[in-house]
Amino acid sequence: MGLMETITEHGGGAVATLAKKFNIPAGAAKSALDQIIPFVKGKLGGGLSLPGRGASLADKIRAANLKSYASNPAKLADLDTDQHGNDLLGDVDGDEKEAHVQEVAKSTGLDPAVIRGLMPAATVAAAGAMDADGHLDAILGGQQDLIAKLAAIATDAKDGKLDGK
Repeated sequence: MGLMETITEHGGGAVATLAKKFNIPAGAAKSALDQIIPFVKGKLGGGLSLPGRGASLADKIRAANLKSYASNPAKLADLDTDQHGNDLLGDVDGDEKEAHVQEVAKSTGLDPAVIRGLMPAATVAAAGAMDADGHLDAILGGQQDLIAKLAAIATDAKDGKLDGK
């Protein structure tokens, strides 16, 4: 199942919850999420793939139990959703984020303020779905493999084994 399906599957999922929260039509909410989720996934995925930063970001996602939002998207209406989402988006360049907000607003016809409001909730939904579907474990597992390979290379170099002998 894809990330968007995970986010939208439970009784209308995030779309229904966010449409109600922002008082917008469900179709407009889905159209906005269809554009926001890939942006957010790219930013989270990029952060998660960085050794050190990835583990810290995964810890934030797990400490806030964002996985629970994947199975219960009604939680996206909770007060702490924006705080969690903004915390995860904290390292994203503000100009880049605003450019995406303007692009989504233009294509959906929604007010940019609504898109700015949707961004943290979409981030929480995406992060929760990434944890629920095992994506976080896969990324962190890949990091562990890379770190182990780099350690082996360093040991080989120290022992003079990199000269082809």
